[in-house]
Amino acid sequence: MKSTQDVGGTAIIGFGATDVTRQPTEAIGQYAVRAVKAALETAGIDKDEVDGYVGAPGLASYSTNHWDGADEVSAEYMLSALGLKPRWSADTSGLVLGMVAAARGALLTGMCQYVVGVRALYYRSGSVYSSVSSSAIGGSEQFTMPYGFGPGGARHAQWLARYNSVNGATREDLFAIVKAAHTHARLNPRAYWKHSTLTLDEYLESRWVVEPLCLYDCDIPVTGAAAFVMTTTEAAKALGVPFATVTSMSNGYHPRGALDDAGLVASDIQVCQLYDGFASFPYFWYEALGFCPDGTAHRFIQDGTIELGGTIPTNTFGGSLGEGRLHGIGHLHEAYLQVTDQAGARQVPNVEHGVVQVGAPDRSWIAVVSRGN
Repeated sequence: MKSTQDVGGTAIIGFGATDVTRQPTEAIGQYAVRAVKAALETAGIDKDEVDGYVGAPGLASYSTNHWDGADEVSAEYMLSALGLKPRWSADTSGLVLGMVAAARGALLTGMCQYVVGVRALYYRSGSVYSSVSSSAIGGSEQFTMPYGFGPGGARHAQWLARYNSVNGATREDLFAIVKAAHTHARLNPRAYWKHSTLTLDEYLESRWVVEPLCLYDCDIPVTGAAAFVMTTTEAAKALGVPFATVTSMSNGYHPRGALDDAGLVASDIQVCQLYDGFASFPYFWYEALGFCPDGTAHRFIQDGTIELGGTIPTNTFGGSLGEGRLHGIGHLHEAYLQVTDQAGARQVPNVEHGVVQVGAPDRSWIAVVSRGN
């Protein structure tokens, strides 16, 4: 295995997460505050030591009204709720690794010593993820959303239909990703599908959402929150707590950039956390990151390759398909747990480097998360 240096000099020293539910009895602000307190406790620092904050308050549903602290949380809300007065704070878009990139910049420029990052999502019963009227939106989407072509499965279904046609892939092939998600979710006490025993027949008989994506190919909307604490690698070593280095990062236009910058190749990675808002997403990343040749991901994932005990265990916490839709914070959390040997029953042995990817194929971040030294 190749050795690597922590190119960025930053580390995740703590993580906290709430349970997930589809029937919340509290406002999302309460979930977010609990997650931060748990993260700080894990990191072993007091809230008064926090001098940086980054969040991503936006929700995916364009057609609902939003209330700060009720169904989304802004930086202003969280700073007030936690009693924080940081030197630096920011709200970013919904991509969790974008939050990490912003935190790295603040830490490496010396603007702060400890940054807290929060992602919280609220599921409102009866809300529709991608159904909006043309009067509710602007730009090019006013011409596509009324026909169902929006943030839901339509554009991703088109990509999968082409992939299947060109490469001879089938629905049975894609079930390997869904099966791994549900299998791993049974080992995650926070997962929505922790009691799932989904069979191939149940999968094949489920209703279409946007053909060829069926119900179980789509992540499950939930209410929940998670938070992380980051600092410099030097400070992390001084604290004496388990930590994960954020070794390198790149965006989706340069998918192998994170591996290249870390001096690694796909075979140096022991575990992957690949964003699975739709089950087809990992196909793209297995190929783009070099785990298999183009057009072969549907074959690469078979025979337990991506399950625990396989060649490249993927989404070992259940992913968005198994744990629930938290827009990638669960993927980052699991990467931290794996490289710090804290994943419990789903721990992959001897993890030195993991890949985290968050976002759809056309809008994404990739990070290498490594064991701290």
